[in-house]
Amino acid sequence: MSVSIVAVTAAAAAVVVVVVVVVVVVVVEVVVVVVVVAAATAVAAAATASVYANNNINNNNDSTVG
Repeated sequence: MSVSIVAVTAAAAAVVVVVVVVVVVVVVEVVVVVVVVAAATAVAAAATASVYANNNINNNNDSTVG
């Protein structure tokens, strides 16, 4: 009887360890995705702002030439 209790306890512990590892991996992946998306968004925003700034400069130059 005690052997089966030990076996069940060991199996339960193994399941808990696997679940914890899976949860940690999923959380880390989510964090990585969030960071990558935030970085990509920042780069896109900077690029967009740069394009708008260049367009404004070009528009101003065009308007002052004539």
